[in-house]
Amino acid sequence: MMLSRKAVIAALAFLLTASAGLVFSLAASVAQAADIAGEKILLPAKERQVQVTVFRAPGSGPRASVMMLHGAGGFERQIADYDRYAAAVASSGFDAYLVNYRSDDDMKRLAKGGENVFEARIGDWATLVDDLADYLKAQ
Repeated sequence: MMLSRKAVIAALAFLLTASAGLVFSLAASVAQAADIAGEKILLPAKERQVQVTVFRAPGSGPRASVMMLHGAGGFERQIADYDRYAAAVASSGFDAYLVNYRSDDDMKRLAKGGENVFEARIGDWATLVDDLADYLKAQ
């Protein structure tokens, strides 16, 4: 089946228009995400208060939340990337929480070495994150 020149030009015009719209939409989303700054706050958990950085979605209505957890290296080594991810999540309509579930004591123990802090604390950290999820769900 052979398409007419007019049909090919119309299809190309449609694709270019759709592509331009997508690029504009992505650029607007990135620009909007760049405008969302994190705010350091403390949230309650049974073990202790937990330091988090919240990136709030625009608007004032109820919305879902996303808890973003760090891996073994923590947030510190790649904080700019985590901040950018959280801002993008917030620009999509979700409040994003960067949860620093390790305590100051945990960090000292990790720096000191000589013990498997991960093995000793993983259950406590999981409980703490679960407490935070319950708290955020109740808000």
